[in-house]
Amino acid sequence: MKTKRVKKGVVAVVFKRVGRSKKFLLLYRVLHWRGWEMPKGGLDGREKPAKAVLRELGEEAGVSVDEIVSIKSLRSRLKFVAKSGRPRDLKVFLVEVMSSTRGSLARNPFPEHSRLQWVSERRALKMLSWREARKLFEDVSNEVR
Repeated sequence: MKTKRVKKGVVAVVFKRVGRSKKFLLLYRVLHWRGWEMPKGGLDGREKPAKAVLRELGEEAGVSVDEIVSIKSLRSRLKFVAKSGRPRDLKVFLVEVMSSTRGSLARNPFPEHSRLQWVSERRALKMLSWREARKLFEDVSNEVR
């Protein structure tokens, strides 16, 4: 049996400070499956992960580089098997954006998501569709405190 090659990519835990609270960005996926997820995507060719996360934030969530306050590459990984059966290995980034950042789905050339939402940490943990994503989010969001 042929082993499927691991597809590399990135995932971003994106947050903004609103007063004394923090809001996290989630996207509602409609392509291949339905549910809430964090911005993520594959590497294009020899693209570096740091460049890919910026591209994915722009494409999927309409977040521009000018809106990013800080970006931190973490040691955490999100590993799972996609619906296609192909294993995925995503490098994790923690991204803080300006409090005025709204986001938009309008720039995404693919109809992957139907909406985006800024939610509390507690709400995000309830909304995320996949157990692996919830575990990762919980671990990473603890670094935001």
